[in-house]
This record gives sequence, C-alpha cells and structure tokens, in this order.
Amino acid sequence: MGEMRGLLIHTAADTTTLGVVGPIFPDGSFEYIPIRNSFGIEEKNYSDFPARNTKYGKTLADFLPSDVSRLSVHYDPDFENYIYGQDLSPHPRARALSNLRVGDVVFFVFSLAPYDPEVYRDKDNRLLNFQRGRRNKYVTGFFTVKDVAKVYVFKSSGRLALALLNIPYHEQGESLLDMKSLEKELKMLEEMNYIYRENDKYKLTREGGNFSRSGEDMLSFISEILPGDREDALQLLENGYIMIDSLTNNITEKIVKLSHHYKRLKKLDYDQFILVMGDPDKFALLNRAIPLTMGYEGYWYKLNELGQAILKKKMTHSEVHDGLITMQPNY
Repeated sequence: MGEMRGLLIHTAADTTTLGVVGPIFPDGSFEYIPIRNSFGIEEKNYSDFPARNTKYGKTLADFLPSDVSRLSVHYDPDFENYIYGQDLSPHPRARALSNLRVGDVVFFVFSLAPYDPEVYRDKDNRLLNFQRGRRNKYVTGFFTVKDVAKVYVFKSSGRLALALLNIPYHEQGESLLDMKSLEKELKMLEEMNYIYRENDKYKLTREGGNFSRSGEDMLSFISEILPGDREDALQLLENGYIMIDSLTNNITEKIVKLSHHYKRLKKLDYDQFILVMGDPDKFALLNRAIPLTMGYEGYWYKLNELGQAILKKKMTHSEVHDGLITMQPNY
C-alpha cells in the first residue's frame, strides 16, 4: 500500500471569527458551529441551523450569545455534500489544499470548550469569560480526497451587467442605454453597493462594503474578461461562467453550485476558490471529538500524546496545523 498523506485544517467557530467556540458535552459529542459569513449574500443565521445534540438545544443559536446568533453563516465544510472551499490566495492553507492528491485525508480540527448548563442559560453575560482557559483543539471529522479543483466563477445577469457597463457613459452624459428602462436594475446595483446616486447622476462606488467589492472593481473585472466579438460578449454577460481546473474531473458545475462559496455570490459577482471534494464513502463528521491538546500556556496549546505523535512537537499555536503530514497505511 502506498504512502498516505493527511492535512489538518482548523475550521469552525473560534475566538477570531465569533469570539466564542462550540461546546463539547460530557460524553464527547459536540456542536459544529460554522464561522460567520464575511462576503456576498447569505440570509441564514445560526437560528436556521438545527442542533446535532437536541438534548442541549434546538438550534445553533442556543449555543451562542444573542448578538452573535443573528450573524449570517458560512457553512463550510459541508458534511452533507462532502465539500470544502477556501479562497484562492497566497494563504498557506490555500497552497496546502492545492497540493492535495486523490486518497489524501483532510482532518478538520475545531476549537471546543466544555458545556456548562448554568453558563449557557446566561450565555450573553457569561459564555465568553467562561471559555477563556477552557478551550482545546479536537479532530471532529475528515474527508478522503476524491478531487481537488481551482474554481473560477463569474455570476452574471445580462441586464444588470449592461446597466453597470453603461454607468461611465451616463456619468459623462453620453448614456448608450435608456436609463428609465433600467430602473429595476439600477436599484439592484445600488443595493449591491456597486453604484450610488448624486445630483441625479449614477456613479460607480470606489470602495466595497463589508460584504462586497466596489462598482469600480466589478466594472474593471467585466471589462477585462469581455471577448471582442459582440455575440460572445453578450452571451458571457447573460450566462457568466464556471471554470474548473481539477485533478480527476469529478468536481462538476453541479458540485460547484452546492458550495457556499458559489451560493453566497450576488447576481453580478465573481470569485475564485479551491474546492475539495470528499469520497462519499470515506468521510464523516464524528459523533465524538478526538482531543489533540490539553490546555495552553500563554499563546501556545499543549499537545497531548496524540497531538505530539502527529505534529512531532509538544506545543502548537492556535491554528494547530495547515501543512501536509505523512501517514503510515495503518495510521
């Protein structure tokens, strides 16, 4: 049997994303609380996701302070569709994911803290302080890699795109299109933070909002990708595109559209990300979390025996590990 490789990825809620982490219960079961969404559009918040452990709560909101529970959710990794996405960037995690091969194993590591019913009954006031000094790192699930792809997406709507392309001409008083016929589209572009109105003129935004890019960025992107042929350009503006560069061609457009990285995009937007697809017969969100650490000193977690055996050291920082490790076949 050949060499197997594993990748430990730190995911789910932690102090840098939500301020608090998910609970681990006395029997070792736990709640998977995804991070908040920070780009695009997502209407679902934590009260829309049912709890795994209904003995302790009905929805994920029952395990979070009230102000946090109202935030929108970035549901990734997706254990229902065995996919996991990561922004395509110079980040070490993106590089590690792009180096995965078929048969490698991605282990998901969560930060978790003990569940105390008294604390959770007053979670708005007590949860954050209670979890300080009690958090640890746990292996909570895995994917056996079936495919890895770099995905490039341009989501488009023809009239929206044309309305945006017309704005620079409109600003100069040389509008190519009838602005009155585009009232619906212009309103949508305003809501998307791509344009704003000033003295009866529409102008492109120069800065993006908390969850979006600017109108100038969007216009620049469209201008760069438009083909010279008019018919091809119109077809691109109407349909957009999904480009997939994968190892085995198992990741299809249908799979991409299941990813939250795709679903959160607005009707006129673009993104690029790495998508990992797990083998449907070799993946799991565990019923019981497996501890890797046993408390921490300063800013460093103390690894337990299993953690030391995997990472070959005694201490680790909060991310645990984002690099590939070699595993023996009987690991």
